[in-house]
Amino acid sequence: MGLVQKLTAAALLCLQAASAADRRASLTNIFRAGGNVRAASLVGPLPGITSSSYAGWWQVGAPADNAHLFTWYWPALNGNASAPLLVWLQGGPGASSLFALFTEMGPYRLNASLFPVPNPQTWNTEFQMLFVDNPRGTGYSFSNNGTLCTEWLCYASDFDDMLRQFVDAFSLTTNEVFITGESYGGHYVPASAFMVASNNAAGKTPAINLKGIAVGNGFVAPLEMVGGYADIIFNAGLLSPSEYLVAQSYVRNITGKINVEDYVGAYKIWDAFLNGDTTPGGAWYTNVTGLTNYFNVATETSPSFSFYSSYVTSPAVRAALGVGNATYSDGNIDVEVALEGDVMFSQRGRLEALLQQGFQVVVYNGALDLICGAPLTERYINLLNWPGNTFFMEQPKVVWHDTSYPGGAVSGYARSGGNLSFVVMRGAGHMCVSQRPKTTRETKSARAYP
Repeated sequence: MGLVQKLTAAALLCLQAASAADRRASLTNIFRAGGNVRAASLVGPLPGITSSSYAGWWQVGAPADNAHLFTWYWPALNGNASAPLLVWLQGGPGASSLFALFTEMGPYRLNASLFPVPNPQTWNTEFQMLFVDNPRGTGYSFSNNGTLCTEWLCYASDFDDMLRQFVDAFSLTTNEVFITGESYGGHYVPASAFMVASNNAAGKTPAINLKGIAVGNGFVAPLEMVGGYADIIFNAGLLSPSEYLVAQSYVRNITGKINVEDYVGAYKIWDAFLNGDTTPGGAWYTNVTGLTNYFNVATETSPSFSFYSSYVTSPAVRAALGVGNATYSDGNIDVEVALEGDVMFSQRGRLEALLQQGFQVVVYNGALDLICGAPLTERYINLLNWPGNTFFMEQPKVVWHDTSYPGGAVSGYARSGGNLSFVVMRGAGHMCVSQRPKTTRETKSARAYP
């Protein structure tokens, strides 16, 4: 073995040893040096978790930023190496995708003792799943010089950088890929998929076998969606007639700002009206209704939604992930503030482009959501400019029955035409977690859509 080969081998051993202790050493470095990324990223043993998974950081963006996106990858539980890859992008902006991993559709959920238990409704049974902390500054993702994304071209480009490295390193370049997400994922998903498709067309390698997207309770088209806020809140019985007039005034002011492309101004009014993340004294909505959970009109926030954060930052999980004492920022307000000018910027154009190019698109909503509710989605989905619009509009609504319940309980509604499907889930809110346990039939139906 020559000197160069010996030095390369020694460097790989150092990188892999470093990554086992603290993966801030970057999987990108290991990958570029020809190392075994799968071995370096294997998550250590954790009580209650019996399936293998892989986690670590991928360098993205300009080298000067030294930005890294954190991912946690779970191969399909049925052992099918050819199974499609579902990439999950949480909303916020600034919310960690590890929320979805342990609260929604990941292979495990957490009980009150922070112990993982198998999730019978997981998508992971038949699909490979990659949970991404995005954008930089979210969850375990970071940028050493503190540079955060301020618009969609940044977080979409970072995503594209990460995904091409990931599928190459894990030999998934031929697997079908579906990009999925919820809430602000209504921005992330179409923007990121559009970037991937555009770079594929430009010849960037390795090519991503992108087949489609799924957007849950997504904030895709702010102008159209915001226009329905006063009505959706009033029709839920939460406002008096005089308060309804105030809500209408907020709506007019927000849409007025959007129409003149004052996106920061629109965000600030929206935040004062409903969102309440950066408004001193809280949002008008909370002050007049007494409610803090605009994600579900029927209930308060479930205590189980908070379990995951304590779990993923515990010493045992940190050791298993190899993240050391890296900062974990869930609901990072700095990420949201950096994207103030992006929140009210529409991703409708990118969604239309994906439909026009023939990608499969699934849009789904929980019927009990307010902030991105089904009636708000209806305000833009019928206006989408693509060749199949007329055919889609002509399709009848299908009632989704759960025949395992006495009398065949209604689980939701679906409308499909061409490469677009729109699904409304009864009994679910923003996070699409039903108020009653889902049955095997519902689980299989939900998994079938992507």
